[in-house]
Amino acid sequence: MMLAFAATVLIASQASTEPPRDFVLKIALGQCWNETIDTTGPTFSRTLSPGETLTATVSLTPEHRRRLYALVVDADLWGYPRWFEPAGESMVEELPPSDFTIEAQANGRRTVVQWLDRGSMRSEAVRLRAMIRAARALFAERPEAQRLPASRMICL
Repeated sequence: MMLAFAATVLIASQASTEPPRDFVLKIALGQCWNETIDTTGPTFSRTLSPGETLTATVSLTPEHRRRLYALVVDADLWGYPRWFEPAGESMVEELPPSDFTIEAQANGRRTVVQWLDRGSMRSEAVRLRAMIRAARALFAERPEAQRLPASRMICL
């Protein structure tokens, strides 16, 4: 019980601090999304049609970077395996399933998580899905990303 409390306090304190200088977050959202976010540019890319991808360089404020870092810390991204395959998956949430590749670096640590999201309701899946959606929304709401044309990809 005390260990869980200490871990919660540590995570909360990390999320409220500045992201480390080496903080990087890259998320490739596949299948119906066909978008990529990357803090190193920072860039937001969208595939419009097969072989046609446009990229916008977006402006991220220090507050945006703090929010992105907090999302990574709160999701405990370093606690996920390289290939995330939660038990109890169902095809209820979305067809076809979305695939994600998430890369993060901070404090000299790097992790890569790959996931084919089949709609699992396990807490780890819900937490990771929330992190991906919030990070994508932060980039997609930037004026530079808003100017990109909509994808013409068809998701069946």
